[in-house]
Order: sequence, then structure tokens, then C-alpha cells
Amino acid sequence: MTRVRLIILGVILSAIVLSAALFAVDETEFAVITRFGEIQHVEYSPGLKLKTPFIDRVIRLDNRLLHIDVPTATMPDVQKQNLEIDAYVRYRIIDPEKFLRRLVSELTASSRLGNIVISEIREEVARSTRSTIIGGESRETTDPETGEIVRTVTALITRAEMMERVLARSDQAVQSTENDFGVTIVD
Repeated sequence: MTRVRLIILGVILSAIVLSAALFAVDETEFAVITRFGEIQHVEYSPGLKLKTPFIDRVIRLDNRLLHIDVPTATMPDVQKQNLEIDAYVRYRIIDPEKFLRRLVSELTASSRLGNIVISEIREEVARSTRSTIIGGESRETTDPETGEIVRTVTALITRAEMMERVLARSDQAVQSTENDFGVTIVD
């Protein structure tokens, strides 16, 4: 009877240790293995993986495009007219180890990346006119047949160029040697 109890106890303990040693990595994530707060290695490929039970910890980071809604901000344009600017950021983690060392979490990343992008947008808005920022130039003409005033908006290519400059400078800022967050800004 004692032998049966020992076998059952051994099976239960083995199951507990095995369940603590195995973890699954999904195809939409990175798994960073840490031991006592120090990064041991990063698992990039999906599947069932092993770790040291009860000692190693698994931190999961999304490898898809991540989204940040930047809070609306009031910014003056070149003519000192205040505009309410609403923005978003789409970024991807390209180096999970750098990301964890520099930003620690996605919440911190939202704050830091959002501040960098809004700073770049603020600089671009300060150099631009209202029609460039809004993306069109409004003109009023009189319809020759009806005599009514017709308002037309002509699209400006400069807004797209403005956003490309903001994207390029923001991405350069997050990958600079002083920041190097392990991310790339996509949009």
C-alpha cells in the first residue's frame, strides 16, 4: 500500500514539475525567458518550449502591429491658429530584448512612443499652414448657370508629404543610439 502511494505521489509531483517546465509560444508573439529578472533568451518560433521550472519566467510580447491612440493636443500652426490634432501610431517590436530593457512594457511604450510622435507632429504643424495640415484648399466660385456659390476643396499633396516626414523622423528617433527601443514605427 505504501508503494502505491509513493508511485501516485511521484506521478503527481512529476506532472507538477513538467507543467511548470513547459510553455507554448503562439505564432503572434515572442516569448522572453527571464531568470531572476535577467533575460536568458528569446523564443521567436511558435511551438512547445522548455524552461527551468519555478525559476524561469516567461514574458510574452506581441509580434504583430501594435496601436497607440495619442491623446488629442492643441497645436499652433505657422499662422498661430490653434488646431486640435488627433493622431495614432502603429509600431512593431523588432528586438524584444531591447524593448524589455528600454521600455519594460507595452504601457510604457505607449507613453514614450506617443510623446516622440506628438513632438514630431508639433514641429511639423508649427511649420505648416492650416490648409496644408487639413489636406485641402477651399475655394468659392459662382456657378454660371444657377448663380449659386459653390465651394470646392482641392486636395493638396503636401499633407501626405508632411505625414511622411513625421513618420521618418519619428522612426529615426526611436531607433537612434540614445533611444534604441527595439521597435520600428510603421504608420
